[in-house]
Amino acid sequence: MAAALGNFDGVHRGHGQVILPVVEFCRRVNQAGAHDDPGYRKTYSTVVTFSPHPQAFFRVSCDRSSHQHRRRFGSWSGLG
Repeated sequence: MAAALGNFDGVHRGHGQVILPVVEFCRRVNQAGAHDDPGYRKTYSTVVTFSPHPQAFFRVSCDRSSHQHRRRFGSWSGLG
């Protein structure tokens, strides 16, 4: 598994520059993989994000119950 790590506030070109290389890496690894090898395992890509931002989370006054990530990240499936 390969992961793109960041504080993503949705999906836009800047985030694509972080996410797409991970997706492409997995595609290359899977295409070059030893598919005839019974022990071969597919490599998957994923995104790890933080909500709220780590700086906000560790502030004493942070509202940790606010989760808007489902609305913000619904379009990620189009990245691959």
